[in-house]
Amino acid sequence: MAQPLVLLMFLAVVVGGRAQTGTGGQRRTQTQTSSSQNITSPLSTTSGSTTDPFELRGRVLNARSNVPIARALVKLGQRAVLTNQDGVFTFPQVTSTAGTLVASKPGYYASPSGNDTYLPSQTFVPGTPVDLLVYPEALIAGTVANAAGEGLPNFTVTVRRSSYDENGHHWTQAGTARTDSAGAYRQAVPAGDYTVQARSNGRTRGDSEIYLPVSVPADSGSIADALHLRPGDQVQVNLRPESRKAYVVTLTSDSDATRGFPRLVAYNTSGLAIPATPIPERGDPGTLRVLLPNGTYRLVATMQAREGTMEGEAHVTVAGRDVDGVSLHYSQAPRLPVELAVEPGVATDSLTIPAARSLGLMLVSTVTNGDGVEQNFPLTSAQGQPDGFAVPVGSYRLQARANGQWYVTAADYGGTNLLTDNLTVALGGGAQTVRIRISNQTAAVSGSVMLGDQPVQAFLYFVATSPSATPVLMSRGNADGTFNRGNLPPGDYRVLATQQKVQADLRDPATISRFLGKVQTVTLTAGATQTLTLQAVGALEMPQ
Repeated sequence: MAQPLVLLMFLAVVVGGRAQTGTGGQRRTQTQTSSSQNITSPLSTTSGSTTDPFELRGRVLNARSNVPIARALVKLGQRAVLTNQDGVFTFPQVTSTAGTLVASKPGYYASPSGNDTYLPSQTFVPGTPVDLLVYPEALIAGTVANAAGEGLPNFTVTVRRSSYDENGHHWTQAGTARTDSAGAYRQAVPAGDYTVQARSNGRTRGDSEIYLPVSVPADSGSIADALHLRPGDQVQVNLRPESRKAYVVTLTSDSDATRGFPRLVAYNTSGLAIPATPIPERGDPGTLRVLLPNGTYRLVATMQAREGTMEGEAHVTVAGRDVDGVSLHYSQAPRLPVELAVEPGVATDSLTIPAARSLGLMLVSTVTNGDGVEQNFPLTSAQGQPDGFAVPVGSYRLQARANGQWYVTAADYGGTNLLTDNLTVALGGGAQTVRIRISNQTAAVSGSVMLGDQPVQAFLYFVATSPSATPVLMSRGNADGTFNRGNLPPGDYRVLATQQKVQADLRDPATISRFLGKVQTVTLTAGATQTLTLQAVGALEMPQ
């Protein structure tokens, strides 16, 4: 049977040049396989029972267009069938009213966000058909061209997606594409918020010019201005990197190739980060050349050597000519020792005090590097020294893992409260001790989750409204709708239950306001258990 035409949203974005309108009818090749992407029914989740054999029948539908999906693979336990041309599947001789239906097909995801890790069980009603929704992949495509509109081949286009977890916000790499001979690229992605960046190898035209990195949005760390894609959207992003005349900057270094090779990033006064490819001088490994356009820069070098992480910094102004004799001196990145102490009043006679590393302590960079990548620095060990953080120059927030009975109650670095403020490391600033206090005096929450008048398996989010090293804690409810979450730090929380994982910052008042009708506020005290009945945010109510 002929498939109806599905009309998809199409946008046009142009950076650094004239607007170019894409073709709305551009054909899309589905390359993203979904063999591990499973589709679950929005039916309620309860424990099932054995019954007389019945026929389980249903359809697989495109969630965006409601068009039936032919030849989708549907699994029920160890059984599998393909849908027919009408998207219909049938399982004869089903003997249980509970199970997990999963479906997959290239070019589709199981959820709007593409996050299909957890598969709840469903309840089946004999004689009642089941509709399974699949979500078409979105597409980011366009061209990278110069000011004259000529396509630039062999540029790397990196697509990054905004994501959230218990440790906060991250920009994660969703894919990379290389421009073809005409400067064109394409990248299939699940729905979400994205940034797109194009960069060359840093030189062109016999080293006389370089192309600067270009991003959409221009502030590659901006969430508000990110490209928002729904399932099935197509967005055309045409990137126009600026070409500038380049000059040779010669760096003299107190390091050599036997100790490692540096990664260099040049930051100009407007905040643009230019990854600079260092070229070693023949016969002189302590001398490097980089290409930079006119401007004033702070050059930051990071190198992994036998001694550990080495850092260097230099300042240079390029004004229409090559620059020689810029000194780049390296020093070992400071190692911040961690000192762990138990809160006063906690009886420790019969307890094993955890090692600092078991708490999942981590410093997370508050800014991205020249490639737009966030960096995480877990605790490390060094012979004869306590556990500590080995971090380069920068600003960091402290995070801890939300597992086990021990949790962080206070954290201090040189008078800075790390539960409320960032830790700053300056070049040559020395190292102070990170002092952590912990406790095992926890609270618990139990109860049930309903979707309408039916119990449902759900994701539960406990959003701390007081300072915390783990401001958002997540749990997974049981198949019968009940939940029991222990080892929660005492304090004030907003509690939310959702059928699908939330891909947004629940600490942001604007985000949590979308769910206020189903958010409960609770104050937890040590040693006590609160009981809650929550109404879940259904799959169809989730923002897209």
